[in-house]
Amino acid sequence: MANALAWLPDLIGSAPVAALAEALRADNTVHAHGSRGSSATLTAAALSQTIAKPVVLVVAHLDEAYDALDDLQLFNDAGRPIDAVRFGALEVLPGESNVSLELLAERLAVVGRLVENDTPDLIVAPIQALMQAVPEPGALQSFSKVIRADADLPPGELMDWL
Repeated sequence: MANALAWLPDLIGSAPVAALAEALRADNTVHAHGSRGSSATLTAAALSQTIAKPVVLVVAHLDEAYDALDDLQLFNDAGRPIDAVRFGALEVLPGESNVSLELLAERLAVVGRLVENDTPDLIVAPIQALMQAVPEPGALQSFSKVIRADADLPPGELMDWL
């Protein structure tokens, strides 16, 4: 697999990625266009590693966010690990009337990481996710409860919280 990914360092060190990184370091607005297939995802990851700052990759749909995370596995396979997470949109799945609890938990986990300054290298977000509200940082704790396997938690306390 390593030989199949020999092009990855060339992408990371390429002139276009260097030019985008320099513009981002100067706090300029950057518009990159002409991407095809996975190139936008791979360029965003290369930028994240080049500028050593978090990057948000905005995609059109949740399915594209899943695909982008699959593409980012190339960096891990090439020995250039990248901490990438999906910031999902709260969508109602076909045949359901409520928002998916899995998507809500995933979304709150990303917000929690940001609040705790444990920022991932790359956040992949459908445009819908960026248009949806998130809890205030102070309110986030009320939405989650840490339960450890070896902890003694009275069932009544858990029921009250739920």
